[in-house]
This record gives sequence, structure tokens and C-alpha cells, in this order.
Amino acid sequence: MSMNVCGRNPTSRFGKSFGLSFEGWSGIHWLIVNLCSDLLDEATLRGMTFNDGHGPLDQETCTEMAGRFERWMDENPGGQELDFSKPRPTEAGESVREASAEADPDAVAGTPCRIEEECLEDWIDFLRHCGGFEVW
Repeated sequence: MSMNVCGRNPTSRFGKSFGLSFEGWSGIHWLIVNLCSDLLDEATLRGMTFNDGHGPLDQETCTEMAGRFERWMDENPGGQELDFSKPRPTEAGESVREASAEADPDAVAGTPCRIEEECLEDWIDFLRHCGGFEVW
């Protein structure tokens, strides 16, 4: 499955569209929530998790988002592996991650996602030229 992010009012070819796999979009969306949640309301943030046309309406918001992504990249050169899962508690009250580690120390808990620097640079270019965007 893939996600296609379309510019609402692109000012160059960089802002027309940004497409990537669902997994890749999940990582970018995780960063949007963690870096930009004060810029977008909860319904928009939630709506951007599936392809139904949600996203910021204006370039001003996207320009601010681009700046925040750039600052994040300065602190995380080369991209980043993110674990954007939310541990669930077991009946005993410990997190699933802790319980999995006890049962199988080699088990990988969570949902890691690798976001490459080049992908984030393309995302920032898109944000700077999209005029707002919608996720399809």
C-alpha cells in the first residue's frame, strides 16, 4: 500500500506530489505528530493516517513544518530509526515490551521504521513548495 501526498497549491514541481510506502509515511507522520502537533488539530492529524484528503490548508503551516523538520535533522544526521509503537500493558501490569524481553531476549518489540535523510530532504522540499497538502 502506498500513500500519495498532493500539494494543494504547488509553486514548483517539488510541491506537486510526494509519494511513498505506507511504512515510510508512518514514520513521517510520527514525526509530524511529535514535531508539529501544535500546528494541526487532532482531527487533521488523525485523518492523515489514511488516504482521505486530510492535511494542512496553507503554505504558512507547511513552511513552519519544514523548519521544524530541518531542525530535527540537524540533531539527527543521516536519518533515524524510529520506534513509534505504544507499548500495551499485560495483565500483570508490565509493558508488552518488558514481558517479551523476559520471555525471549532476542525478540524485537515495537514497530521500527527507518527514515532516510534523502527522504526527509525531499519531504522538506515538498513542504516548502506545496501550498498546503492533502493525503490520499
